[in-house]
Amino acid sequence: MTRCEDVTCIYLETGAPLRLGEETVHPLTHMTKTRITIWNNDAIEVNGEFELHDSDGNAYRQHGKVRLCRCGESNKKPYCDNSHIRTGFQSSVKAG
Repeated sequence: MTRCEDVTCIYLETGAPLRLGEETVHPLTHMTKTRITIWNNDAIEVNGEFELHDSDGNAYRQHGKVRLCRCGESNKKPYCDNSHIRTGFQSSVKAG
């Protein structure tokens, strides 16, 4: 699992062992798949099995599906509150 320092990360599907809390899971016996979609002019959507932590390592109580702020204007950071609509946030990204 790669640790990313910015919000333009990732589609994660790994063949290497990874740590989930105190447990090491090998993907051949337990495949964890997380999909992260960066929507044009919108939020980052995270779906799947994941843990979301602040910079001190404290876990947020969110899992399954979450929308994260890209514009920096949300009053509910790190979550999106659709402030990007009000501010006219523009950012289109394409993989590859």
